[in-house]
Amino acid sequence: MTGGRKLDSTDPLVVDGHRFDAFAIIPLPDRNAGLSVLMTFALNGVRNAIKRNWLPVVFFDGKFNRFFHEPDRGDNIWEYYWLPVMGVSHAELQAMLACGQISAEQVHTFTIKETWFWHFTDPERIGTFWLGETPADPDAWMREKRALGQRYVDEYIRVRPEILEKVKAIERMRTTDTYRIGVHIRGTDFSYAQATAPVVYYDVIDRLVRDQNLSDFRVFLATDQQQFVDAFARRYPNRLLTYDSARSSNDIPPFKRSDVSPYKKGEDVLIDILLLSHCDHVLKGAASVGEYALWFNSSVPYTDFAVHSRHLRETYVVSSNAFADLNVDGDHAVKRRIRRLHSVCEKFIEKEVLQFDSRAWKNPRIFLYYTLRYLRRKLPRALRHYASRAYRRLAP
Repeated sequence: MTGGRKLDSTDPLVVDGHRFDAFAIIPLPDRNAGLSVLMTFALNGVRNAIKRNWLPVVFFDGKFNRFFHEPDRGDNIWEYYWLPVMGVSHAELQAMLACGQISAEQVHTFTIKETWFWHFTDPERIGTFWLGETPADPDAWMREKRALGQRYVDEYIRVRPEILEKVKAIERMRTTDTYRIGVHIRGTDFSYAQATAPVVYYDVIDRLVRDQNLSDFRVFLATDQQQFVDAFARRYPNRLLTYDSARSSNDIPPFKRSDVSPYKKGEDVLIDILLLSHCDHVLKGAASVGEYALWFNSSVPYTDFAVHSRHLRETYVVSSNAFADLNVDGDHAVKRRIRRLHSVCEKFIEKEVLQFDSRAWKNPRIFLYYTLRYLRRKLPRALRHYASRAYRRLAP
């Protein structure tokens, strides 16, 4: 991570001796995004701002994403956890506009449609996993995107000092130099790719221990699922390390829990990422938290299960998630389906409505139109899926 930017006191568009043509505000297009995905949205916005020679300013409106919004910390979720990417905060930008130091013509705001395209569709995008057909060479795709992500994290992601100090304090508490194997395993509502089962992790951990003749090692586990903590503790008694992160025992991800501080939800994930990046070997699946650990530390050895995974189409979201696919014990299946359907409806609002107009969901007529259009496209396939499952269960 780079140090502070050198700003010009006379020209707010000059940073580190380079003059930009204008400012670019990067908005948050996804009200259901987890913390690591926020970084990806920001980095793709930065990439496209720099391409235009615009100075990027990230503004992730907390009123739009309620899961991390803590009013006492302000409205910009980005600045809860990270410093401004180019040294200019959104509040400072607004102050410069208010006092006439810059004009409105010098400030551009990217649209929701643009940010969605850069995240999901743009072939040049910064990404942690492919979203569509599996590449001809998944390993080459991951290595290419990883190199790009590592470069942008090093250049533009600056974690707030107070969070870095917490990570340093945790590291100081671990006085031994034992070999640490970092593990990220995603549960709860993970659904865009195939989840990796714990037994796959066990096999690689055991092989690392055997091949390197490790008599003293620890397993640092970063996960959103409490059942995985229990399972790894049984498998590696007295060797498991975890951070006191908020977790879930069902398919609801921790960042949607109402009993956890909005700020803590994000800080927990960021600390897990940084602690993973300090391990001696990292094991990760297709989810973005483990991938970001490699972006924060480009020299850490790793095992990437993502290259053996595949993207799952949205049509399967209603009936599939990691909590169910990995056979994690918990609530009754019907309750899980109801909660999952609710989550899908929330995603529908974003992808079907907000990409056209961020205020459209408040208009009942527009909302009804896109709801009917969505159901016309998705419902037949979902009904066929459940009918097929019912037939298989009833067939002799």
